[in-house]
Amino acid sequence: MKTIHYNILAVFICSGTLILGGCGYGQNKKTLEEVLRIDPAFKEVMAKKEALDTTIGDLQSKVRLKKKEIEKDMQSLRKGYSQYKNDVEKKIKEAHAGFAPYITAVEFEKEDIEAQLKAKKSKVQNLKNMLKELNALAARPSESEDWTRRISEVEQQIAQLKGDITSLEYSMKIIRMKLSLLESER
Repeated sequence: MKTIHYNILAVFICSGTLILGGCGYGQNKKTLEEVLRIDPAFKEVMAKKEALDTTIGDLQSKVRLKKKEIEKDMQSLRKGYSQYKNDVEKKIKEAHAGFAPYITAVEFEKEDIEAQLKAKKSKVQNLKNMLKELNALAARPSESEDWTRRISEVEQQIAQLKGDITSLEYSMKIIRMKLSLLESER
């Protein structure tokens, strides 16, 4: 019975010393010596604790090593991904460059239609100015039949040019839609 009291007393002393005194190595050694002096059988428990501490330390070391390996692998994967991404972006640029002639052809077509539109609109304006002059001359009764015929011809030319302009404007609309489709990103 006396041994049981000593064991209980040893556990309280050990626990109290650890709680109040901290877990410093020097104090743990003194506490251990004191507990072992009171309860020599406690040595087996401490041996098991040392084995447990060693096992836990080994496992924690393995975790740290594994973490370093994984971080190294992650760094390698990031580098590989970065290189892969750069390679793909280069291929995308090459693919766009291969498609550039199609865009250029449509742009040339657009420029041609713009030039035609400008020329026809200018011609319409010139014909309208001429029509004003012809109307002023047609007001003279002596040559009115000749002027009326000329006025009719100019009006027909203007109507024809307006039709051409409408057709060119529609073509321009289609060209702009084509360019929009060709230049859009996928």
